[in-house]
Amino acid sequence: MYDLEIQVSGDYSDYQSSCFEIGDLYYYELVDGKLEDFIKEFIFLTYIETEFSERAEKIYSIIYHYENIKLEDIMQLGNSDLADSKEFLPLWLKYLGKQAGERANELLLEVLNMIDDKEILLESARIYYDKHPELYKEILEDGKNKENISKMLKIGFEALGKIPVSYVIRGKIALLTADYALKLNDIQTAENCYIEAFKSDTSFINYLRVRFVSRDYSKYAEEVKQIYEKIHSQKLEDCKIYEYRQRENSLGHNDYCAILFFEKEFEKFIEIGMSKKESLGWSATFMKEAIALILLLLYKETNIPTGLDKMVSIAANNHFISEKFVFGTNIEEKDDKKQFLELFNRWKKNITIKKEAYNNWMAKIEQLIEIRIKGIMEKSRTKYYWECAAFIAAWGEVAESNGVKYAKERIASKYKSQYSRRHSFTSELKKFADFNDLDRLK
Repeated sequence: MYDLEIQVSGDYSDYQSSCFEIGDLYYYELVDGKLEDFIKEFIFLTYIETEFSERAEKIYSIIYHYENIKLEDIMQLGNSDLADSKEFLPLWLKYLGKQAGERANELLLEVLNMIDDKEILLESARIYYDKHPELYKEILEDGKNKENISKMLKIGFEALGKIPVSYVIRGKIALLTADYALKLNDIQTAENCYIEAFKSDTSFINYLRVRFVSRDYSKYAEEVKQIYEKIHSQKLEDCKIYEYRQRENSLGHNDYCAILFFEKEFEKFIEIGMSKKESLGWSATFMKEAIALILLLLYKETNIPTGLDKMVSIAANNHFISEKFVFGTNIEEKDDKKQFLELFNRWKKNITIKKEAYNNWMAKIEQLIEIRIKGIMEKSRTKYYWECAAFIAAWGEVAESNGVKYAKERIASKYKSQYSRRHSFTSELKKFADFNDLDRLK
């Protein structure tokens, strides 16, 4: 009955093929009740009528398509316990362990929760780690409030040894393992785990953890470079994306650019991170973040004025989340912008920018700002007016910090005069620059 096809004609055939499935009857309200209730009852009957050895496969072929239905829902139907239910759970567990996909993983975790045996959970993780590495993550997360820290650390190492390095979830497992290492005051092991996390999930956040949480980053710098260059060189299509949360490692363009910046590979950073020639279409690129990072680097004072405050937001946007950064460490979670700026200033202390480089970068950014504003104005993209005003102000603030008096007011005044009829734009400019005392600019 589940595979039944119903012939239709008339009005329904105009919007549907010539055949209805069971779900269509409920969608068009041609039958009473809910489809979900029907499917539960159908699985219940399938359980009863199917031979024990074939039961798991038959039930999975149905329940797979309905993410809101669980095995426990089926077992609650009827007036008494289902026959062979205790014997069926191990069979169901074994069958699900061999299936790949998010749905199989959800059902596998459900049956393990129903069995409620930690040793069976660990045994299952050891058997099915290739298709279901999430089981190791489940064990490590569940053990956080338990006393046997050494055992959990050992399980973490076991998982890191078994799960393929290319699996992104291995990065999360590495950080959970680092957390247990820190509970035992084993800082070196925690740092090793940070490297393992970066190997499996080569992201900007995981890079920052290695760079700023490690006691001596120089010990890891060469290995880190080898990791990110290797992963970046892989074509994205070569990194398999599975149908569920388990996916293989890859390094996105924006994260790569951000890493290059903090690695002080500035020429390469500018070449690939600021390569867009057009004035529009920046949101899908690294252009905004690149300009923001360079302006923050060139700024010589400690207080952050209004324009550069927006640059901090742009630089950290989508790239830095404090909650993710502190995961697996003993560092306190903070406001995203505040913590990013703290890390940035720590890094910036050891950098010296030559005058020639400063002049070249400022000239390039001024040119890009002009191109960007022209494009925004021509297309009347009003939602980006604030952003243009922020870039203008930030450029001026950097120039002032490097000894150019009233640079912000001068450049802001220039654009205010150029686009005087764009009242929304000039209103945004006024949020960053003071135009009440223009005489001082003469």
